[in-house]
Amino acid sequence: MNDGIGRALDKVSRSVHASPEKLADVETRARRRSARRKGWAFAVGSMVSVAFVVAVLVASANFGTRQESPDGGSQRRAASAGAEDPPFEVSLPSEHTDFVIPSTSSGPTYSMDLTFPDGSSASVDVPRSLGLAEMGAVPIVQAFLTGACGSELIIRPYDLRGPYIAHSPLRSVADGTFLFKATSGLADYYLVRVAEPWMILVPCDGSRSEVTEAATDWATLLTFTTTSADFLLAQATPPLEMPGASSSRGPALHFGDGRDLVQISPTPRCESGLPFVEPGFGHFCQQTSTGGLDVVIWSERAAFVADLMTTFNVQRVALASSQ
Repeated sequence: MNDGIGRALDKVSRSVHASPEKLADVETRARRRSARRKGWAFAVGSMVSVAFVVAVLVASANFGTRQESPDGGSQRRAASAGAEDPPFEVSLPSEHTDFVIPSTSSGPTYSMDLTFPDGSSASVDVPRSLGLAEMGAVPIVQAFLTGACGSELIIRPYDLRGPYIAHSPLRSVADGTFLFKATSGLADYYLVRVAEPWMILVPCDGSRSEVTEAATDWATLLTFTTTSADFLLAQATPPLEMPGASSSRGPALHFGDGRDLVQISPTPRCESGLPFVEPGFGHFCQQTSTGGLDVVIWSERAAFVADLMTTFNVQRVALASSQ
């Protein structure tokens, strides 16, 4: 937790549900304009005879319909074209929905058993009046590998086609992993996997060839499963790096709907200087003999911040074995 409050605020702000505006495909329009200019120039410079034009058209038609070539190039082009629109089936909700943490009640307090993406777990008691479980939660995962893809993944319990990605994939990268064109300004492309009830997007920046080259590694080095309670688990194989609980970029669960936001992260030890409070913001950590929970709160309601900081109670923390 070395980045402290600045890191926490940054992760909270990036985790707010949003629907970015779709960007125009500038590259495609530029290619079309260039093609039109070249087409006019060719027409003006090539008006020599009708026979010549007919010959060019016939030759072009023969080239475009050729099925075989000595190097098999035409067959490869046909196969590639067929791979441009692979089937992509998903049964997730098409609109925003929440993953509500299971809880058990005991009078005015309820208990929640939490599982984090790295496999760390914890049990906490929270006043029912705060409605923390009902806010819904999403897992926070960051992963890194040299190349075009990586950083903080976008993970939601609903279909992200439209706000984040196109409706049809560009290609299948591996079994269950697809490459999509981005429809927002957050990335150029996304690698997409589904581990119901979660849709997982790995952001990629660069040319399509660069992203495609990196995609296969990501598909094999980062895998996802879910628990019986539908918590998402992520597992990384080196050289892909997924920071654990000892890192400021480690796993977390993010609760909230935009008005009240709470982020809970497992940690081996609580950092000094906490708790910290300012208007609309709170940051505290509770330590146990087996680890701690770092909690960041942002809310328009000062009472919500104060109540959660004074009533949140950690019963158990079990860090993943890799910590």
